Amino acid sequence: MTTKYSEEDKSMLRNDALEHLWIHTSNSDDLNNPGGIRIMTSADGIKTTDIDGNTFLDPMAGLEMVNVGYGRKEIAEAVYQQILDIPATDTFRNQTVPQIRLAKRLAQLMPGSLSKVFFVTSGSEANEAALKIVWQYQELRGKPNKKKIVARRNSYHGSTLGPVTFVGPSSTSLAYSTSVEPLPSWGKQVAPPNPYRCDYCNRELGCSLQCAREIETLIKFERPETVAAVIIDPMSAQHGAPTEEYIKTVRDICKRHDVLLWFDEVISGFGRTGRWFAANHWEIEPDIMTVSKGITSGYIPLGAAVVTEQIAAEFSGGPERALRHGQTYGGHPVACVAGLVNLEIIEREQLVENSRIAGNYLLEKIEGLLNHNIVGDVSGMGLFVIVELVEDSISRQPLLRGHPILRKLMGKLRENGLVGSPYLITPPLTITENEIDDIIDRLETAITETEKETS
Repeated sequence: MTTKYSEEDKSMLRNDALEHLWIHTSNSDDLNNPGGIRIMTSADGIKTTDIDGNTFLDPMAGLEMVNVGYGRKEIAEAVYQQILDIPATDTFRNQTVPQIRLAKRLAQLMPGSLSKVFFVTSGSEANEAALKIVWQYQELRGKPNKKKIVARRNSYHGSTLGPVTFVGPSSTSLAYSTSVEPLPSWGKQVAPPNPYRCDYCNRELGCSLQCAREIETLIKFERPETVAAVIIDPMSAQHGAPTEEYIKTVRDICKRHDVLLWFDEVISGFGRTGRWFAANHWEIEPDIMTVSKGITSGYIPLGAAVVTEQIAAEFSGGPERALRHGQTYGGHPVACVAGLVNLEIIEREQLVENSRIAGNYLLEKIEGLLNHNIVGDVSGMGLFVIVELVEDSISRQPLLRGHPILRKLMGKLRENGLVGSPYLITPPLTITENEIDDIIDRLETAITETEKETS
């Protein structure tokens, strides 16, 4: 039952939010504008409703996470029962049934021999934990100088300090600020494989793989005995999908130089790309994978770092070989039971397959947006579609945050009943063709109105 709020209650809530709530990555100017404080009160399927009773389509599934859609009573009931059974425990010394069962289920779903699961509560924390695992693994095998992490420029691997240092200064990253400088020297960056904006061949007819070979050049320059891992998001919100040749070339480079390959599938995991994981598209087994978001469809915060049997074996033995990392809420039983039920729904309703089929339809429909001057490119895999917004199609200058055209477009999206970002279309995996048509129609209307009013 949806709560009704009086106009006085609504005004008080908005004022309290402005006064007391530190909203992530937002500034006071944005929040004081009309629509700056949007209070959501209910959701169902792919729709969300705000405190004023306005209903919106949500083409981003929250923040690329509500894979099974909103309003799943099955998850809520399982969570409620787990709270009654045992809501929390000291997971350093005591484990729970949901934690054990979810770890086993993940091991069954993961590519290759990825089978040892370290639970945390978010994608950022998963990458922080993975960083410690990588470093301690190298130390345990007698290679303590292997500390450097190679990442692609302008990627996003989380907002905590470790992941921020992977990618270094980035004008497009909301997680980066010069206030964190000087950064530790172990983060090294290379060019990303973005076909539309590739440093080497973005206006050429084909891929030269130079961006992949740059990884090997960097490893050799830094010396392989100092490089611990290469982290990539195999389907990236910033760079799109790489070619199979790129992924396999990076895999070969890592093996050749005794460097771990680390996949960040926080967004792309659990059916988002039309396979359980993006790695499945190329039959590639990374040495370590980080996940979150779709693991519970966002119903309860949960994340994990998953490693191969080979890596896990190095931590076996006496207490001096134990992983020196832990979190109070890692493997939280309520989150784990939500994850179990969520994965059951994805499998039972064949949502991975629907992601593939609906994703093909979505990409076909969204290509019609290329007729607009501010849409430079569209690309995607499954229900993970990226829209490149530009000042114009000739210059390819991106519409960065704060740009007047982007501000106008965000307002038009709200007026046309859409929430989220115009850059990403990552709806629930339950989406139908009719719902895709509705989203694209509203998005095209918003873009058309924006271009008319800013030309």
